Amino acid sequence: MKFQEKEKLFSKFLAIWKAKLDKIPAILKYLSAYPEIIRNIDENFKPISIEELYTSQLEWISLVAQLDNPIETNFFKDFWVPVQKDGYDYFIDLSSASLPLFEANYFFFEPYRWYKKYVFKDLTQFLTDIDKPEFDTENYFKNITSNNWSEIQGFFRERDELGFSGKISLTQIDKDNLFSEVVKSEYTLQNNSIVITGINSVIVGLLPIEWSIKLEKFKAKYNRHENLGEKIKNIKALLYLIQSVGLLSVDSYTITLNSNNNCKASFKDNTFVFEYDDNSFLNNLIDKYENIRNQ
Repeated sequence: MKFQEKEKLFSKFLAIWKAKLDKIPAILKYLSAYPEIIRNIDENFKPISIEELYTSQLEWISLVAQLDNPIETNFFKDFWVPVQKDGYDYFIDLSSASLPLFEANYFFFEPYRWYKKYVFKDLTQFLTDIDKPEFDTENYFKNITSNNWSEIQGFFRERDELGFSGKISLTQIDKDNLFSEVVKSEYTLQNNSIVITGINSVIVGLLPIEWSIKLEKFKAKYNRHENLGEKIKNIKALLYLIQSVGLLSVDSYTITLNSNNNCKASFKDNTFVFEYDDNSFLNNLIDKYENIRNQ
């Protein structure tokens, strides 16, 4: 973006926000007088200098104007003021009367999003409170951390709801995540049963993901989910569960196909056992297995 275009955007910004923007230097100066506060915000946090404020804001506004990813355009605003030197991590929101100070964080799991990790929801009130004898800096920031973590847990609950209903993209099964690094993988086919050894728990993803199943048993070291029998209705939901807890942390599971009680699958000790009275399907499953092994 040419500098003249940046100046036009900045002029429009100042026409609306100049009075509030001009309050920021005094706020930052006051905040800098409390090193224990700065340390609790971030040990690497360095407030922007007063001299750099206008130039920084001009560059920020021009950057926001050029964003094209909907996740970013719906989140970042030109009326936020970056207050960290050499970075766009911490902001003060001029549109709010309480002038909240927050960190912009990214949730790295689907559904992807940016979110605000608040340092102070009411900056003006905070700067008043810190001079009170009863103000406990350590306890204040512990509460802030707890509140922020509660919000993140909410994101994970939303992700799980979407995942168990089949609305989360799954990692593609390939040679790297399918085969055990410890045991050589082999298979045997006898009558209506396949036994595959040296395999990881995602092997179940080679079955049709739309298959309606009953989860008989599931055991994993890092499983945080409850009532799995109610949540796991098909192969795709089971595969989401496996990927969410970590495929290597899964100890065992057993499933039955709802439309055919003679169709069963189990996983334990890097061994997958699949029983099905359709030899053509069993041979196709072996072909899938072989194709990945030969990648």
